[in-house]
Amino acid sequence: MKNLFRASLIVVAAAGLMSCDGVNGGGSQISMTPDENKARLEEVGQKVIAKFKPEVQENLIKAVNDFQIYANDGNLEVYDKYAPAEFAAQFASVVKSTVEGANLGGIMALAAPDSHLYEAARIYGIYTYNGSSWSRTESTDKIEFRFTTEEGKSVVVTAQASEGGAELTIEGETIVIPQQVTAAVTIEGRTEFSANVRTSCNFGSTVTVDIAIDANGYVVKENVTVNPNSGSCSASFGIDGETIVAMNGTFTGNNLTNPDNIYDNSMTIGGSANAQVTIMNEVQVKGSCSNLSSLLSELDVLRDKYDYSSEACATEEAAIYNKYLSVGMTYVPATNMVANLRMAPYLSWHGSNYNPETGIYEDVDYYYVEPLIVFTSDSSIYSMEAYFNEENFGGLIESFENLYKIYAGYVGAVVE
Repeated sequence: MKNLFRASLIVVAAAGLMSCDGVNGGGSQISMTPDENKARLEEVGQKVIAKFKPEVQENLIKAVNDFQIYANDGNLEVYDKYAPAEFAAQFASVVKSTVEGANLGGIMALAAPDSHLYEAARIYGIYTYNGSSWSRTESTDKIEFRFTTEEGKSVVVTAQASEGGAELTIEGETIVIPQQVTAAVTIEGRTEFSANVRTSCNFGSTVTVDIAIDANGYVVKENVTVNPNSGSCSASFGIDGETIVAMNGTFTGNNLTNPDNIYDNSMTIGGSANAQVTIMNEVQVKGSCSNLSSLLSELDVLRDKYDYSSEACATEEAAIYNKYLSVGMTYVPATNMVANLRMAPYLSWHGSNYNPETGIYEDVDYYYVEPLIVFTSDSSIYSMEAYFNEENFGGLIESFENLYKIYAGYVGAVVE
């Protein structure tokens, strides 16, 4: 839930993780002051919050929370030859990412080459929890976890993989990526979560991954298509047929589908990246990275000489980000940016440290970089913290906190 809230409230910051084109020309134009933006963003944020129905997900959240506890504390790791504990942890994380706030980045973990879901066939077996530990019996067609929740409800978590698939060697270990994996969570015989991951792996040519998830009407769809020198990704989160968040992006690189280079950034990073995030079909964040390879290369050089007590180093770091990244926010259907994101140095801490060589305390400053919001209507500049504060967004923050407490109350702890 926290991730979607931050995406809806701090929409400018959301683009920091996905680089997109900052300024577009032509089409419908819009001009809004910082105060008008505050009102508009709060309106959209309240709409997002109103779409969530935590009571629909109560049983699923409680079941997955118990599953995580049992997997951690029930000696499931004793079957480490089959890695069921890692499978359980990742699967539970994906379920929680779905029902607690459309964390599309967390769900995208299912598309990674080392996704534990791909190993379902290797760890087939039926694992039953007796209240203190897990026991395993053989199965030739599925991995299944059976347990009873603290409230006495019977739960079955299951996954099945298609036969065969593409082989991929990661750090000396060969795994098989099946063409299809299905997974589900049933509670008292009712399916409350289902996932379908389909892959087509022609290494050296084209690799595609399609993910479809349904958790009681919370629907996530994702697609990743990668060619040797370019790729694209798209994702959406919807509730009861209405799209809440949609994302799409493109990127370029080198040897992107060569298994030998998948984990070698120097071999795979490359050119440009573009992405766009749309919230409630109203707020849109766009951005681009003009040259990812150059960006990372310059940051590496800077880090070799970085001094956090030097404002000049922070200024240089901010300049590198601003050189290659462009991020902006607008409202559908306008095409011009109402705000842009810029990185700038800031004084993070001022104090004194004891110097044993001189025997005295010396003043010390520590500098970091932070994103600043620059509104195009009047060129006014705000820090993220200053703009998105309790005074400006108190009503929205309170509404979010109330919804957040409902989710947290289902497991008796703070929702991750």
